Amino acid sequence: MRGMVFVGTLAVVLVVGLAAFVHARVASSPPAAQFVAPSSAAAELPARRGHRVPETTAFLPMQTPTNDLAATNLYARFTKGDIPRVSREQLEPYLAQHHRSVEALLGALRASGDDALLKEAKERFPNDPRVQFAAAFKSESAEERQSWLEKFKQSDPDNSLGSYLLAGEHFKAGQAEQALQELATAGGKAGFNNYLMDFMQNAEEAYHAAGYSEAEAKGVACNSALLPELAPLKQVGQALVELAKRYEQAGDAASAQAVRDMGLNLGRRLDQTPQVTLIQELVGSA
Repeated sequence: MRGMVFVGTLAVVLVVGLAAFVHARVASSPPAAQFVAPSSAAAELPARRGHRVPETTAFLPMQTPTNDLAATNLYARFTKGDIPRVSREQLEPYLAQHHRSVEALLGALRASGDDALLKEAKERFPNDPRVQFAAAFKSESAEERQSWLEKFKQSDPDNSLGSYLLAGEHFKAGQAEQALQELATAGGKAGFNNYLMDFMQNAEEAYHAAGYSEAEAKGVACNSALLPELAPLKQVGQALVELAKRYEQAGDAASAQAVRDMGLNLGRRLDQTPQVTLIQELVGSA
């Protein structure tokens, strides 16, 4: 498990190495060579990535070379939380080539930030758990979010994440009993999948199809990977702490300990998942 701590830094190491290489080439090249030319080679995402940079709606045009394409500038944008975007028009050939598959739509959504692509994915693939998971975090109301989470839970029955997220919705609604029922259900499930690797692979392919080089596509896909479930799960842990305190104040030590155990189980789950990232491990520890 110690080795997993380094997962969150792999994306940064990749981009730093690329930046150093390009910087050395730039120092000995004429100005016209200071741009990273897009590559047509397809790229396969490394097995484990986890560094997260907040999503922005910045747009990085690819048709006209600019200094934004230099790896050093791309890395600088990452460190500022500025994730480049591509236009919907650039992604249409990619979507057509892949027959607007669910993977292509979700990848294009990540690369462009265009919610119309999520709307299309919901209409075309309403029973896909990856679409349901993404839709839950784009919902405009608590009722809509809970509806998508219920569908997510049914579509991926061995995945405990749906039950944990539903528990959070119940806590926010003041329904502690329903929340505890969901947590008990989650504790009996073996799986915990946030589809992180799928989403990163989809995004990498979309960026590459839009003209990014192999290294750029990998770097942007890794650094723009979102973990929207972590904040709600942290809130579940906090709600369990408060509930345990109330049980203690009422003199019910057994219930207080049972609630604490649920919180500990959630923390362990975050710390032991196959796709653990550094931020996920820290939330689990908290």
